[in-house]
Amino acid sequence: MPKVTFQYEDGTSTIVDVTAGENLLEVARKANVAIDAPCSGNGSCGKCRVRYISGELESEQTRHITDEDYAAGWRLSCCSKVTGDVTVLVPDIASAYKSRMKVADLSSPEEVAIFDRAKQDVADAGITFENEFTVVELQMTAPSLDDTMPDNERLSWAIEAATGIENVKLTYQVLKKLPDALEEFLKNHPEIKEIEICTDNDFAGRWAKEQMKKHYEGTYQIICNLPEKEGADYADLAKEKKQTNKCRDRPLERR
Repeated sequence: MPKVTFQYEDGTSTIVDVTAGENLLEVARKANVAIDAPCSGNGSCGKCRVRYISGELESEQTRHITDEDYAAGWRLSCCSKVTGDVTVLVPDIASAYKSRMKVADLSSPEEVAIFDRAKQDVADAGITFENEFTVVELQMTAPSLDDTMPDNERLSWAIEAATGIENVKLTYQVLKKLPDALEEFLKNHPEIKEIEICTDNDFAGRWAKEQMKKHYEGTYQIICNLPEKEGADYADLAKEKKQTNKCRDRPLERR
């Protein structure tokens, strides 16, 4: 498993294990490494610059990086893919944020005691903190020929059912994290050896199948399960299956 080392200008560093192919900016976010990215990683602002030091990093030159800067190692983290062990230097903003942050190690009894005392001191001072952040644990059924709902709808419906909210809208940033959620799931379940790819048999579906096959081939046994009819999708298959079952279950008429 590749390791990413984020070096700070104060000489310290953060090291995190990743999956090959992960986006460098997303890795930084998950590791609580502060990298300025006003455009949220869309490649439009050019602010999420890091300096490549060594290792394996797939990163094309963008319009925000001059030839001179690119030669000096500067890369946009949102446009960089980790392909092996790599070390990068993060700019001043990360070092500045890091110097002002206190991160508690809640696996340490001493740190937990410090955290609890600080919490009690705040409460004794009559200070209250409120926000609308809520953690919701969701359970969703796996898609099948009888249930062909897209993942985004499956997720939004599950949130609506768990919270009682009538209309949940998933942002682009949430949808971007769905593939990361799959990677995290696979990383936490090494017993999984086989991946079945079920996409529509149209141009987009076949392209997605090839990309997923290319990404996972060699690590997992890949089974591609597309509808036989070109242009068909899983909604079509579900309708056909439902009609077949209906005909099969219909009682025979005696003549």
